[in-house]
Amino acid sequence: MLKREIVKHVSDLETYAELGKKITCDTDFPFLSEIKRTPETIREAAHQIGTAEGRFYHSLFWSWRNNSADELALDALKEEKWLRLFGQEQAILKWEAAQHQAARSCGSIVQ
Repeated sequence: MLKREIVKHVSDLETYAELGKKITCDTDFPFLSEIKRTPETIREAAHQIGTAEGRFYHSLFWSWRNNSADELALDALKEEKWLRLFGQEQAILKWEAAQHQAARSCGSIVQ
């Protein structure tokens, strides 16, 4: 995502939040806890990706629909198909382990 696209998206989100509109995204997966999108949380998130290092770190957790494999994976997450494969507890453990590994890898790359 280009910096100008991020700035526009942040601006749009802040406007919706200030107007009190409910903001949802395609990647608001049902298994995640509720995401609070207030003007303050949106500004904080924008601040966290304000540097190249911040964008790099957080982009590891961004969801892209670049090809058919991405489409299948994101659709499976949205429809919670992974729950039927692993069970909720095991799926959460796998997700947390993957996040931890990605964060650890990112830290060594950025440093």
